[in-house]
Amino acid sequence: MAFWRSYPRNLKVLLIAMIINSTGMAFLWPLHTIYITQSMGRTLSEAGFVLMLHSAAEIFGSLLGGYLY
Repeated sequence: MAFWRSYPRNLKVLLIAMIINSTGMAFLWPLHTIYITQSMGRTLSEAGFVLMLHSAAEIFGSLLGGYLY
């Protein structure tokens, strides 16, 4: 844990917040899949494709946000 103490407090808070955010989004993926397939009447392939596009948009948004910052 010595390496953890060497980081600034702001970075620690950011890392913990990112872990919480990623975990929360991972819990929502199955719910989105069920909603897309059951309520909207789409196939699992279409639901998976939509979730893939969402993940790609998150990656692009993170890179763009980091660049703009």
